[in-house]
Amino acid sequence: MYHKLKTRYINEYNETPIDSSTLKVILQYVAEACPFSTFGYIKHNYNSKQCIDKTKSGNCIALSLMVKQILNYYGIKSILIPATVPNMFADPEYLEISHVALCIPYETYAYILDPAFYFMEPMKVYLSDIKTSQRINSYNIYSNNITPIDYTLNMNYGELTLNTYQIIPKDIFYVESSFVSEPSDKWYYYLVELTNPDEAITSFYISLKRLPFITALNIGLLNIELLKSFRYSPLKALKYSPL
Repeated sequence: MYHKLKTRYINEYNETPIDSSTLKVILQYVAEACPFSTFGYIKHNYNSKQCIDKTKSGNCIALSLMVKQILNYYGIKSILIPATVPNMFADPEYLEISHVALCIPYETYAYILDPAFYFMEPMKVYLSDIKTSQRINSYNIYSNNITPIDYTLNMNYGELTLNTYQIIPKDIFYVESSFVSEPSDKWYYYLVELTNPDEAITSFYISLKRLPFITALNIGLLNIELLKSFRYSPLKALKYSPL
């Protein structure tokens, strides 16, 4: 069920700039158009690329790949990066790295986009600015609230062994994050490319989540509709009031 995490240092950087407002539009599009779902993995045995290509849905890897595809259209390089999750989302059988996001690297700064956490805007970190706290907004689809996230850039100087299967290499940046409402429940984005995301993460995530589900947003006329469906039960819709 568990497999070794494979990574490589970032060695390609963008020269073409992209502004935060464009990234906000991309994040909103993916949130609306691409539901978080495990149906493709469990019912069809798809990998994450097949899930997004064939069903326009999938786990955190698939949603990040969707953002990556859109960025390719703009000529912007991006990479999948490993991440942890806050304790509120964790499972006792998860490995520490159980999540994936997307990084857009530049020589002096980087953007981090996490469509599975419903980022409303990208994190932007300047690589010379260590430990300066910044804030972005994410969307809590269950409470229908905007949920701010605090984050700071840090440096990992020594090799970090998280468990038998997951080792983070030395001399990389990482971003420490927490919801403003839960400052002690932190999670981390590591600025290193993850080269085997499905093998390293989907393999155990899907093994532990055998009941398939889909979480979809319907953002029409400023109304949020959260849809949750399990394979063996009827579709349930929870409608929320206008924002």
